[in-house]
Amino acid sequence: MPGQLTVVTGLPNSGKTEFIDAVIVNIGVAENWKFGLCSLENPVDEHGGKLAEKFRGEPFREYTSY
Repeated sequence: MPGQLTVVTGLPNSGKTEFIDAVIVNIGVAENWKFGLCSLENPVDEHGGKLAEKFRGEPFREYTSY
């Protein structure tokens, strides 16, 4: 919902980040929404690369360490 803070919690390695990243990219593209994101588990450059991969639908870099 626009203008609200959503906190997603759950068990480690249960796919929370992958799910939220997909939601952010899909809604952002479909509805032109903007998002603020705080991920305490992923370095910014690594997480940005993962978001770019979801947006582009292909690998962000030839070689990734994640």
